[in-house]
Amino acid sequence: MARRVLEMTSHDGWYAFRSAYRFRYIGNVPTRAHYRRWRKQVRAIAAKHFPSRMAAEMVLAPLAVAPRWRQSAVTLAAGAIRLTL
Repeated sequence: MARRVLEMTSHDGWYAFRSAYRFRYIGNVPTRAHYRRWRKQVRAIAAKHFPSRMAAEMVLAPLAVAPRWRQSAVTLAAGAIRLTL
């Protein structure tokens, strides 16, 4: 199921990119290489600006981590989130 969702998302992204590319660069045909390059650039921007610390705090909030360990847990979780981006 997860594989199908990722596959569908990938195709949806390609079709959206293709339409936007054709609108922006009239007469040029987009290729998969253009799409991969664009995705790499978007991913770099998103990774740079993603609020990993806030995401870590939100993930840990339901776990009710003791205040003494909370800061360390948030720092570790934020680092793990940054590695996955």
